[in-house]
Amino acid sequence: MNHYFGFALADDHQTRLDTLLAGHAQGVYSSQEEISQLAIMGVDGVVKVLALDVIEILKGDQEGSSLLDVVAKLVTSTMHVLLRQLLGKVTRAEQDNLAAYMLRRRVDAPQGRLFGYRMPDADGQRLRTVLTRAVEGTEPAPRAELIDAMNLFIDLTTTYCYDEFTACLELGFVKRKLVDVSRATIRTAGHRTVRQLIGQVSEAQLRDISRHYQHMMLAF
Repeated sequence: MNHYFGFALADDHQTRLDTLLAGHAQGVYSSQEEISQLAIMGVDGVVKVLALDVIEILKGDQEGSSLLDVVAKLVTSTMHVLLRQLLGKVTRAEQDNLAAYMLRRRVDAPQGRLFGYRMPDADGQRLRTVLTRAVEGTEPAPRAELIDAMNLFIDLTTTYCYDEFTACLELGFVKRKLVDVSRATIRTAGHRTVRQLIGQVSEAQLRDISRHYQHMMLAF
């Protein structure tokens, strides 16, 4: 059994992405605009499921919602600016790399085609176990374990969805510096938000949040 993180993209996004990849497999290269649009849509999709959907769960909790709203806006603005800088001109070799990357992010799960990645078995099992304990609610939620597990999840997502993506591109000194600074900014903000949010929400809210993430931690 393998462990995955995965979520469904919006129908239009998935259709456009599949069309682009099918065309690339036939030797058709895409416009810079199309590549940039799909990359930005990908960022927005990740931000939605990891932060904006949780804000909906926390309706009525102004403090928790504000924490997530701040980090969501930070990640979105940082990544949009970064992508416009990186994808202003993409060579065919870079498009080849990006197509291979997007195929690695394709998870064909029993419930359908998802965007995500295969997790190392030990990490996937750990995340699923901690989230299950939090959801079952038979004892006080394991907050310290949840913080460690969710920070691990942030690091995994950074590796597979940021590092692998930027590794597809030929970066000079200036762009590499921009990539490194943006990575540190996003990762630090994510870890800080996890610590603050999990430390302050109620047991019922923590169960609901854990259930939301649990649905994206798959094993098949």
